[in-house]
Amino acid sequence: MSIIKIFSNLGLKERHWSLFNKRLPLSGYDLKELTYGRIKLLYDYEKNLKVLMSISNQAGKEFEIENDKQDMQDYWNNLSFELDHLPDENIIFIPSEFLDQQVQLIEHHLTKT
Repeated sequence: MSIIKIFSNLGLKERHWSLFNKRLPLSGYDLKELTYGRIKLLYDYEKNLKVLMSISNQAGKEFEIENDKQDMQDYWNNLSFELDHLPDENIIFIPSEFLDQQVQLIEHHLTKT
């Protein structure tokens, strides 16, 4: 994984930049303002590659989970239930096909997170 890919990860938040700063010998530098050349000069890139990749990969996974969570919330917040009724018995119910679809979606959401 290239250093550019590591530092351009969309999932990097302030907490990840703090981790970079704590785990690498770059104290005193603002990582957001470092250039590729300066990073190569300041420390052994190959030696610290695993640390960089680990933090960046974790940030990417967190970003994916956050996006999935938002998609799930959007879906469930906008869900309308279809009701049916049995006029002879004065019973209102949710059709089983609709319930089956929602249960499958819930199972999918649970396995996704």
